[in-house]
Amino acid sequence: MSYLLSLRKFLRVHPYFATFFGGGLFVLSAIAAIVWRFSYFYSSFVIGLFLFFDAATHLLDKSISFSSNLSRIGKTFWMVLFFFIFFTDLVAGQIIFSVWQYPPYKGFINWVLLYLIIYPVGGLSLIAMFRFFDLLFGKIFPGKFFQIKEAARFTKKTLKIILLALPVAMMIPVGLYFSKLVEIFAQNQVLYSFIFIFLFFEWTFFFDILILAFGGKPILLDLIRGEKKVFLAILVSGLLGAFLHEVINTFVHEWVYVTKNFPVTPATFLGVPVVVFVAWIPLTIVCVQAYRLGTVIKEGGLLETLKKEYFT
Repeated sequence: MSYLLSLRKFLRVHPYFATFFGGGLFVLSAIAAIVWRFSYFYSSFVIGLFLFFDAATHLLDKSISFSSNLSRIGKTFWMVLFFFIFFTDLVAGQIIFSVWQYPPYKGFINWVLLYLIIYPVGGLSLIAMFRFFDLLFGKIFPGKFFQIKEAARFTKKTLKIILLALPVAMMIPVGLYFSKLVEIFAQNQVLYSFIFIFLFFEWTFFFDILILAFGGKPILLDLIRGEKKVFLAILVSGLLGAFLHEVINTFVHEWVYVTKNFPVTPATFLGVPVVVFVAWIPLTIVCVQAYRLGTVIKEGGLLETLKKEYFT
């Protein structure tokens, strides 16, 4: 990541050129996929998206120093995002539930690059996109959609329930895998969909548990408070991210989905499962949480902090 941040630091001197450079990079990557069917378009594509939206955010507000903060929390953020991606994408997505595959990936180097570089940078691109729209919608649509009394208390109670249910969320996929019951459960669409919704909810807000324990601001609190800019930024970033990443990939299939194993519905839109479009919204939430967690995490005392926050 140091090379990427060094490039961003260099480009920040000329923010208009940085925006053009990042935009040009992800557009050329998209063209390589659509026109030339280049199967490994994604690495340069996500780098371009990150550079473009980070630079565009800087143009909107010169005080925003996303890249500067990343240089401070980079290693922590990278580790948080890496472990989450590794377990959700490889262990859950491919090994346990078998809902997607990577046909072009043959060697060990492909997988190292995917989980150590490509996907973490993809997470950065989503965060940069969120920060851009969060700032933009904050200027256009200030205020809240609704008011909930004692939002902070309700958030803490909700996260406590999520924390208490985490062992179940971990045992279900592991149990299904070792009992070889995944295919049997997949035939019961209602039960299978309920399991996925439960798991999605649990893991979407897992980082918020740690953020609150470390004294940070959970994104769930923003949502419960009805913050307009946060709602809109998550929705637009998730759906725009899904469209840009997923639809372009349909031309080359750097990754493919096994729709018969999908919960809720196997229906597709523009060649992409509808469920995937929806899933990009919680994915955006997770990436933003990973960034927030990296900014508030402290050395040691995790178990004691969690105990004090949730069990006293």
